Amino acid sequence: MKDQGLHLPPIKRRTFLKAAGALGATAAVGGGAELLTRSAASASDQTAGEVKEYYASCTMECIHCSLIAEVQAGRIINVKGNPNFNTQPCLRGLSRAQWVYSKDRVLYPMKRVGEKGSGKFERITWEEALDTIAAKMKEVKANAGPKGFLYLGGSGNFASLAANSVRSFFSHVGGVTPTVGTLCCSAVTEAMNNMMGDRYYEFRDTLDQSRYIICWGNNPAVTNQGYYKKITAAVEAGAKLVVIDPRYSETAAKAHEWFSIKPGTDTALAMGMLRVIITEKIYDEAFLLNKSGAPFLLKGGDQVMVENKPQVMDSATMKPVPFDTPNVKPVLSLPAGGEYETVFDLVAKEVAVWTPEETQRVTTVPAGAVVRLAREFAATKPAAIMQNMSGAQRTEFGTYTVASQLYLATFTGNWGIPGAGVNDTGGVNQLFKVPAPVAAATFDPIPSIPVTKVGEYILADKPHKIDLLWIGNVSPMTQYPNTNAMRKALKKVPFVIAANNVWASHMDYADIVLPATTLWEYVDVLAATRSEYVQLLDKAIDPPGEAHSDAWIVAKLSTRFPGLAEKFDKPEEELCNVVLKPFGKTVADLRRDGPYRPFPTPWVPWKDGTFKTSTKRFHLFVPAWKTKKFSPVVKYYQPKETPEGNPELAAKYPLQMVNRKISRTIHSSFGGGTVPWVDEATQREQKVMIHPLDAEARGIGDGDLVKVFNDRGELRVKAWVTEWMTRGIVSLENGWWEREGGSSSTLTNDTPEALSNGHSLNNTLVQVGKEA
Repeated sequence: MKDQGLHLPPIKRRTFLKAAGALGATAAVGGGAELLTRSAASASDQTAGEVKEYYASCTMECIHCSLIAEVQAGRIINVKGNPNFNTQPCLRGLSRAQWVYSKDRVLYPMKRVGEKGSGKFERITWEEALDTIAAKMKEVKANAGPKGFLYLGGSGNFASLAANSVRSFFSHVGGVTPTVGTLCCSAVTEAMNNMMGDRYYEFRDTLDQSRYIICWGNNPAVTNQGYYKKITAAVEAGAKLVVIDPRYSETAAKAHEWFSIKPGTDTALAMGMLRVIITEKIYDEAFLLNKSGAPFLLKGGDQVMVENKPQVMDSATMKPVPFDTPNVKPVLSLPAGGEYETVFDLVAKEVAVWTPEETQRVTTVPAGAVVRLAREFAATKPAAIMQNMSGAQRTEFGTYTVASQLYLATFTGNWGIPGAGVNDTGGVNQLFKVPAPVAAATFDPIPSIPVTKVGEYILADKPHKIDLLWIGNVSPMTQYPNTNAMRKALKKVPFVIAANNVWASHMDYADIVLPATTLWEYVDVLAATRSEYVQLLDKAIDPPGEAHSDAWIVAKLSTRFPGLAEKFDKPEEELCNVVLKPFGKTVADLRRDGPYRPFPTPWVPWKDGTFKTSTKRFHLFVPAWKTKKFSPVVKYYQPKETPEGNPELAAKYPLQMVNRKISRTIHSSFGGGTVPWVDEATQREQKVMIHPLDAEARGIGDGDLVKVFNDRGELRVKAWVTEWMTRGIVSLENGWWEREGGSSSTLTNDTPEALSNGHSLNNTLVQVGKEA
């Protein structure tokens, strides 16, 4: 592709990191319903020679820092952080101008003229591209019905128009084959929705008030950089920081204690801690009795319900009564062998086998540490578990991992107070129902595809054949598990549309490629699940070539379908104002005043231990899981793709593989060499972390080229021989593109998580061998 770039000057790594660090040090924490006051202009106000400022935000799956572009004569000359925002951008955000002017930008509509995968395309007009897509959609709908459509969107852009336009359009055309589950956090959703009544609630603003913090299977020093300052502040104020991770991570290096754990056994560790808390009676009895379902009665393994109300045993009469009976004092535990038992009793029986010694045997966490962790967590308030869609829940039974962490907070009464609980991700959705720019239409049910099995299902025509695939805001060959199956699937689908602003690997397999916009090239709003701010993504410059936004693409496509133009063919600002209506704001307001935070300060979710379940209590017992033939309370299940779960497979592939995030990318965004500053300031080649004893047994030295492989595929990477990796476990990096050698997704397990259809990538077996 032709380089359209503003050739920004090279920058030395030390200079760049110094600038990024200085910005981080200026972070300011905002107050309730605050407005950031720095003025920004609209693109139409700009005159030649003047330097104007325009708002935007990093919109991929991160914490959505506010960015300001300085624009002169129609070109971005600088990107900086908003000094009044509560976080400051990292090196990726500061490099967004290089993304705008990348040599890899897609400039024009293209159609394939060679074999799929050959990368041979020719330029066409927008009219031809849209006419071709419309004709093919009508053909597929006539012959196969809407089940022949599949749309893959993702976490590349959380802004409202970008995230919703195409998906909503398919619903109005008649429907689309849905995918079930997510690659990031289905297990979190499954656990929190059933136990708490909702999810996407976070207390990052009060983390500095925590006195005990467990970073469990996540690495916020890298993946939550903007808020890591809160953890640092807590530690400086006397809080203890504990990290549980198979890898000695950047966060572990800053912690008081690090405990290595065998991948997929986190639930067992939590249950071992719960056993200590229950047997030593160091739980918060008042919270369990009054704010949870612990005293709810069970009979024959089922919850006792009368007129849809859980029953409890009245301690005065020793008879079942509705849980909300005035002045009732329920019994927490009943003698064994009677007609009833409580949910508390069932949980106590389930954790009874998890002695410290058994917990150590399964998890490798020392028995003494299990006891001490439990006692410390129970004795210290406020205490927090940083879960944040962790790698620990991206396992075959990740729902129970999340549930077990929620149990720990509930049994110790760590909800509804500043600095306490299990921290999820959260945004403005915590207080507002945010509408789509164009509401999706309802359509007849269509059989779904598990998100981790897209490649396999397409190849097998399960549950039916896919005739048309639209890919936007995601890189399926980099992020979806089992890359080789996905590659074959892209070759098999008769018609593939790929809309993107830079050329990614999957686009070589498309039939039509559409050039999309990026920041400062169109108008959009961000009101989503990652930030407590409502933000404007303003148009500051004209996009290169013939690039257009997803909203524009759908608007023009809608004119080719009777009755749809009146819904979709509208100006971007008008659509954005639909999204902003619940906040009482308009695009003009955000353009004038900056990002808006409609929250009280401090923000404390689940205040006073009130939840969004039918009883307003935390539900420890989940009937829906029993219906699925799983335990209704927390239970440890052995993942299959592990040495213990599949010894025969482990004989071929004896090493467990976990994935890690690195600072160069957010998933695959910023990868592929598209942003030179990021490549200059971070590592430029993928590495596999391997313990010295595992390396020695294979004749591998530090820096050697090695092959990491299993039945799904193979990768060639450099070996990083280090004691920071636990023996028997290796770690590969997320986000590398095909042209950089391929990503860890080539090897990762595509088994859907058992309860949520989520991602099981951290239950993967591999072998590592030295390349000749």
